[in-house]
Amino acid sequence: MYPDSMYLPLFSRGIRTVTDDLGREVTLEKPAEKIAFEHYAPAEAIKIVGAWDKLVARDGYTTDPEFFPDLDKIPAISPVKPTGKLDLDYEKIYELKPDLMIIQKQDWNNYQQNALFKKL
Repeated sequence: MYPDSMYLPLFSRGIRTVTDDLGREVTLEKPAEKIAFEHYAPAEAIKIVGAWDKLVARDGYTTDPEFFPDLDKIPAISPVKPTGKLDLDYEKIYELKPDLMIIQKQDWNNYQQNALFKKL
């Protein structure tokens, strides 16, 4: 579902139940094979834990091809320039069907995130 990026090492070792930033217990039935993220902050963690090859979608603001390989081959699901709101391409996310969608918790935007989480 939506665990914080700090949990990626746990998922890569096969531990699939964590408590996310909203206090919910999140369990994946199997290790995540298809990962998507919407904020540039988790990008480094995904690369560090060796899960970059599992990405099916990425934040549009992540644009450094020297540090993040093959960016042009990974669809962006948010704008290149942050808009200050949770501006996602929901159709693209649905089409790609990620096993794990990482959404950065933004305390200043709780009302919009809570509405999104109820829909997903």
